[in-house]
Amino acid sequence: MTWYLTLRGADDYSRMADTGAALSWLLACPQLQQSGPQSFRAAEGLPWLEVVLAQADTQGNYHTGPALPDRVNVIEFICSSHAPIADAETLACQLARHLGWGVHEDSEGRRLCAPDGVEA
Repeated sequence: MTWYLTLRGADDYSRMADTGAALSWLLACPQLQQSGPQSFRAAEGLPWLEVVLAQADTQGNYHTGPALPDRVNVIEFICSSHAPIADAETLACQLARHLGWGVHEDSEGRRLCAPDGVEA
């Protein structure tokens, strides 16, 4: 079983961010290591975690490919439900604040932090 923490700037995925801003933060994060053009995973010894950067449609659907897009409107943190989620939530909120975005856990309808200008 997995948890999905979705980072986005707007509920309708209309707000984009420069990929470089997200990428530089992710590359500097010691808890993560890059595993593909659009993905990161937890560093050795940490609970399983995948992070995906993408461009989603207005419904939040996305795919990954061989190249990182110049702009992204969704970053997905995919976490094991068998590991404590608090660390992943903390990382997700730190990155979201860096981008001015929010973090949502849609299956339970939780908003962990709100985008700039929106009340949590």
